[in-house]
Amino acid sequence: MKHPGWFFGFLKGLNKLRLVNVSIYKFVRHYIGDPVVRRQLYERWTTLRKLKPRIPLIKSLVRRFKTPVWLIYGQHDRIILPVRGEKFSRGIEDHCRIVIIESGHQVLHEKHAIAIVNALKAEG
Repeated sequence: MKHPGWFFGFLKGLNKLRLVNVSIYKFVRHYIGDPVVRRQLYERWTTLRKLKPRIPLIKSLVRRFKTPVWLIYGQHDRIILPVRGEKFSRGIEDHCRIVIIESGHQVLHEKHAIAIVNALKAEG
């Protein structure tokens, strides 16, 4: 993360040989190419790695308090797949709704606000 030059060269070669997915290539160029964005990404990843939600406890509290849960996924997201939400929703199906919007990984982007609001209105 501090000296990505060698990695960019390697990735560029893989891209020319068509051995790496175009969307992954663009992702890396966007997030790793800019020093400020790269630092922010590194901070997010190193902070989030410590996050270990207790899924059985969360599900029991959802059932106990009948808490509505909406899981919103991007249809074209290759990083966080809707199947994760399907697995999470097992046992709390009465309280959990999975919504898939026309998006990639950046679901919580301003350009998707209307789709998210409409999905929540339709599901709620």
